Amino acid sequence: MSEWKLAQALSALRGGIAAMHAEDPEAVIDIETEFADTVEAAEAQIRRIVARAQEAESLAEAARQIATNATERARRFEARGKRYRGVLMAAMDAMQWRKREWPEATVSLRAPQENVEIVDEAELPQGFVKIVRTPDKAAIRTALKAGEPVPGAVLTPGLPGIMIRSN
Repeated sequence: MSEWKLAQALSALRGGIAAMHAEDPEAVIDIETEFADTVEAAEAQIRRIVARAQEAESLAEAARQIATNATERARRFEARGKRYRGVLMAAMDAMQWRKREWPEATVSLRAPQENVEIVDEAELPQGFVKIVRTPDKAAIRTALKAGEPVPGAVLTPGLPGIMIRSN
């Protein structure tokens, strides 16, 4: 490796670490900010960053799983609450109670409210329909790659990426 390439790599490492530290000081707490100007030191630093990237991605997946579990748990609690309300409503109706005041709560039966049911969405007038336009980027990409012009869209070069596979 040439001295110039090593200098570029070291600059990228130091600059990237500094930028990460500015955005998220916790992210680089165990990443060295000063290290020798050698290929070995650069490689060691890169390996530490690979480990931190893998750890961050694992934590992100764990957080997503926790969020999914929490959402499912919230749905179960909501369903449980609806079942309790159904039992309460049936009992109060059987007792012919319209309203009860207790220290923990005041409970009242209310008259049913009308609900809107859509029987044929196609017949609804324009003012009663929300239309959301969302570009189909996959179809646009396919057309542009096939050489078809798509007004309002162009292909632009993406950024290079990196893949990390755990061994």
